[in-house]
Amino acid sequence: MSTEISTVDATLDGLVSAFSEGNEERLMALTGQDDGATKNLLPKLAINYDTDTEDGKSLKKGTWRIMHDGRFVYSDNVIIRPFMRTFFWSLWDSEEGRSVSSSIQKTVMSGDFPDSAGGNKCGRLSKDEIESLPDDDPRVITSKAVNCNQLLYCVVSGTFKDADGEEVILDEVPAMSYFKRSGFMPVNNFINNITSG
Repeated sequence: MSTEISTVDATLDGLVSAFSEGNEERLMALTGQDDGATKNLLPKLAINYDTDTEDGKSLKKGTWRIMHDGRFVYSDNVIIRPFMRTFFWSLWDSEEGRSVSSSIQKTVMSGDFPDSAGGNKCGRLSKDEIESLPDDDPRVITSKAVNCNQLLYCVVSGTFKDADGEEVILDEVPAMSYFKRSGFMPVNNFINNITSG
């Protein structure tokens, strides 16, 4: 065994710093969990809230939007064929502009949802827990900011157009789509009608 004093290298210093700052992206990169390469992710089907592109082309707000062949394409109507639905909880920090916690995904709403912050349901309290606390309790305030999300894994078909108006036909393109807040119940009811009908 050596009696030499060794110094802590830059990687360990970086890990300690990233951990202290709560910088998950940096922690992932330093521990080899994120090599910076583009990930092979399913495209996200979402509602378009933009009124124009970065280069000033007008867009219709409220249409469906999905990334296809490196560009966004848009459509008023799509055919969604879901093959799996999961639920998860998430907490978004609007000041930081990032997600601060999300839970595991489950195919049912019941039971525990361990989250990335070491808690359950990202701090969402039950109705009884909320009623037992004062309205200004920080736990109540955090609980109100937590969202329950439905995530549909699906295939998407339809006639789309890119920002230049070029028509793009999608035929059963694998995708995922999140639904929360005002979109939660309409999709939930739609799925329940499919499974009960």
